[in-house]
Amino acid sequence: MKEYIIALFAISVLISVLRLVGYRGGNMERVALGVICAYVVLSPLGGIGEGDLDGIFDIPEIEVGEGASPVLEEAMAEGICRGIAEEFSLDRSDISVKLFGFDHEKMTAERIEIILSGGAVTADYRAIERYVKDMDIGGVRVEISF
Repeated sequence: MKEYIIALFAISVLISVLRLVGYRGGNMERVALGVICAYVVLSPLGGIGEGDLDGIFDIPEIEVGEGASPVLEEAMAEGICRGIAEEFSLDRSDISVKLFGFDHEKMTAERIEIILSGGAVTADYRAIERYVKDMDIGGVRVEISF
């Protein structure tokens, strides 16, 4: 705060000296008032880059209990199903995903089993396997069910 007041005083002195030395145009008071107002408004913004606002945008870490794990597992399986259905133009009802060894902290599974049925049995199961492996969320095995 002390630096702020000193800078404001220095600007006022500088404007006064310029007025005395030689500025002969009109409305010097308006120019001076404009400079001071601009400084007063913009100077607090200068502290943003200096770390004055450290921690203001920090988001606290949320503890996810064991009760949330089944919900997260179901959401991940549903996301994989939707991704496969959209990527390979398949009907969502023809795809089933089971996760084994699900880790809710890393959002990975030891094994992901994808079961294709109905119209999805004609899909390229190797391409589906590669698609899910490229997600890097666990080992993948695709089964075809008639």
